[in-house]
Amino acid sequence: MVRLTVCLLGGVVVFAAVTALGSRKGGPVTASPGRRIDRDKARAWSLVVMGVAVSVLISRPGLAVVFGPLGWLGGAWAKRAAAQRRRQRMEQQLPDALGLIGNAMSAGFSLLQSLGMVAREVPAPLGAAFRKSVGAVNLGVDVTQAMEQIAAEMQSEDFDTVVMAVTIQRRTGGNLPRILEVVAATIRERQRLNGKIKSLTAQGRLTAVVVALLPLVLIFVMSKMMPEYIAPLFEQRLGQVLLVLSGVSELIGLWMVNRISQLNY
Repeated sequence: MVRLTVCLLGGVVVFAAVTALGSRKGGPVTASPGRRIDRDKARAWSLVVMGVAVSVLISRPGLAVVFGPLGWLGGAWAKRAAAQRRRQRMEQQLPDALGLIGNAMSAGFSLLQSLGMVAREVPAPLGAAFRKSVGAVNLGVDVTQAMEQIAAEMQSEDFDTVVMAVTIQRRTGGNLPRILEVVAATIRERQRLNGKIKSLTAQGRLTAVVVALLPLVLIFVMSKMMPEYIAPLFEQRLGQVLLVLSGVSELIGLWMVNRISQLNY
């Protein structure tokens, strides 16, 4: 059991290290002149190599086939969850930021000055994104293009709506503060509806967590109370195959429960 945990945690650690290195350098990883390798592929291959090395060191080469990819999936899931939390935080800050922009423009500020005010007053992560866009505008980038860069970073339908409204207003004219006020009210209503949906589906999501943790708890308890009963699952080839199949089945079940508990609107 300890060896299996070492393989899995090793995969997550190496994934985090490669991700941090890629983020520091930025851009794709260069393998040779004229050839570039995507960072995600580089991370995946580094974890496969790590799994082989760790498994050979603990005298279980066969585990590399299973726990190298599992470590990569675990690291990828953690990174995706962190990005999702950051995007949700930015979406929560967006209505207040739009209200600040609208009030500043109504007081006589230009759009760029209003964006700069948001960059100063709104905390991270949305404030940091606006600071980058204002810096890009000061270097000569168009305001619309700078906001499109924020939209690409957020990957939010709400902010896409804001960028579309600003683009149309700059091309055809109109009362932009009033437009932003309507957009902010719409976003607040969407967020209220989303919170209501989450409260209605909380039972289904909690059931998924309990069902996922129950087999792990049972294995841990039985390994302490009846180790000779649970040992064949880890020591025999058939038991290891059954463990892998059960893990895959549990992941599929979690995915299905998650899909059922989500509502598109």
